[in-house]
Amino acid sequence: MRASPGFQSPVFGADALRFTVIFFEKVGQCSLRSGATFTMLRRIISFRHFSAMVIVLCGFIMAAAQTKDAVQPRTGSISGHILIDNKAAADIQVAALNLEGLNRRSPVMQTKTDSEGYYHLAGLPPASYQIATFTPNMVAAEKGTQSPYNSPFFATSQNVLLAAGEDVNDIDLKLVRGGVVTGRITDADDKPIAEERVSIQFVSENGQPAPRIPSQFGPTPMTDDRGVYRIYGLPPGRYRVSVGQEASGAIGSPSGFYVLTYYPDATDLTRASLIDVIAGAEVSNIDIKLKRRAETRSISGRVVDAENGLPLSGVRLGLQVFHEPGRPYSTGTSATTTADGSFTIAGVTSGKYAVYIGTDDGGSDFYSDPVKVNVGEEDVSGVQINALRGTSISGTVIPENMELKELLTQVPGLRVTAHTWAGGDGAGVPTFYSAGESIVRSDGSFTIPGMRPGRASLSLLARDPLKQPTIIKVTAGGVGVPQGLEITREPLSGVELVVAYGTGVISGTVEVQGGSLSDYRAEVVCSRQVGRTYPTGSGAYPDARGHFTIKGVAPGTYECRMALGFTAPPSQGRTVPRPPQFPPQTITVTNGTETQIRFAIDLTPKGVGP
Repeated sequence: MRASPGFQSPVFGADALRFTVIFFEKVGQCSLRSGATFTMLRRIISFRHFSAMVIVLCGFIMAAAQTKDAVQPRTGSISGHILIDNKAAADIQVAALNLEGLNRRSPVMQTKTDSEGYYHLAGLPPASYQIATFTPNMVAAEKGTQSPYNSPFFATSQNVLLAAGEDVNDIDLKLVRGGVVTGRITDADDKPIAEERVSIQFVSENGQPAPRIPSQFGPTPMTDDRGVYRIYGLPPGRYRVSVGQEASGAIGSPSGFYVLTYYPDATDLTRASLIDVIAGAEVSNIDIKLKRRAETRSISGRVVDAENGLPLSGVRLGLQVFHEPGRPYSTGTSATTTADGSFTIAGVTSGKYAVYIGTDDGGSDFYSDPVKVNVGEEDVSGVQINALRGTSISGTVIPENMELKELLTQVPGLRVTAHTWAGGDGAGVPTFYSAGESIVRSDGSFTIPGMRPGRASLSLLARDPLKQPTIIKVTAGGVGVPQGLEITREPLSGVELVVAYGTGVISGTVEVQGGSLSDYRAEVVCSRQVGRTYPTGSGAYPDARGHFTIKGVAPGTYECRMALGFTAPPSQGRTVPRPPQFPPQTITVTNGTETQIRFAIDLTPKGVGP
């Protein structure tokens, strides 16, 4: 029907909004189904305004329908008490950190405890949370209290897996005041050294490898302008304090750095003194006098194209560092070649190195063999890196039981990485690898340039570490490649990566009788076998209540196992039973469904019964 010349668009007409308001005022509690209502309204407003009002009303109805269709998950809450020295702690900041988010150290909700030490975190969407306090001077009152990464001794948090609309109570944190170590750092002339990093390491009672002290919310310990440092929030135990870096084979500031020195003045680890820390007590006068400052040198040279000898600009350099004794490690540098192919790597100490072209970011068409360099009392110059044009690996990612578009939506930023290995040269340069990567494009294709010939292994990386697809099959030219790809100097194309990922969920509980999991590290691992060489699966740690969930599971039949291990060797005078073994449970997972399993653990000591 053709509109009359006087008709105005209801979207832009100001009167439409005014008469719509009148409409709702007139209708009130009347049913919209009533013909009398519309007859009355038709009499009091013009056709033009009535039409506008009807269109606006339809918009309200459609919006309401869309809102209903996109129902947000019901929120829940987590509550409990904070106790310090077994007493209610008031005005303590308590936070919920989403362990499934990209920023796992930023609180999604926080509050303060009341006069009885009670906290209540409400309005939380379903997710896995870490409940923690902003009390860096406190430590857990009990060993084995959970942490987001199951690190023993030092956790002051609890993990909670919150379901939609669930209210979780009694998530209590029992804390005690940690110990303090303080002292002064000076140079050989007894002058204070400001802004110097101080390291502290826990030493276990039986000599086992000691876990590092995590920095939960506070900064790394540094000396002030007086050279004074203060490290607080330490669990009871024995510690080793040090300042500086190893003198040989290290990379530091171009201006030099102090040689690694342990309290009181030892450069040899075996001569370091141990410090006993008691909860709530301060150990002072842990002073360290640094004897000398290590001078640093530089490594400079040029990168040229091995084929024509022309310089290459914009090439990033990597460095292989050889410690004595110990295995070498590779590290990236900030050194990039200039227009004439020259580079300078500053801040290296005397020692053994190897320089090479860095390819791990996938941004170069070239690679190189590592060039060995010995750094002594002088700068090293004239190092020539011969750049070899690498080959490329290209192919397609093919999801199993899922559309490609859905996979890239579920796992944004998916990348394919490749590593090739080269044997040592027999003259001190050990086995060396080069790496490259490529983003997976919207059509599933990828291209990795600058690869070194050799045997290559491929893997997948996701932006979110909690979403990791698994490669279950690799083919090249239609032929299965179970043990890696052979890369020649000719480009390799037609590689297909069959990827397992899904929307299935495995969840359940771990129920404990006759003891506590505080002395153990529990993990639920579910895996399925695809062919002979490509197992796929993942695991999860139970939360404070024994609940766990594994998301992003591909369809298939899985074997789920409960693995128990010691969080740390038992302290002297304590006997902890050996973790029991459990038979696997077989389950079937489909996309979009949640499969429940249950594990029962009996930790009752043998010979003890009712």
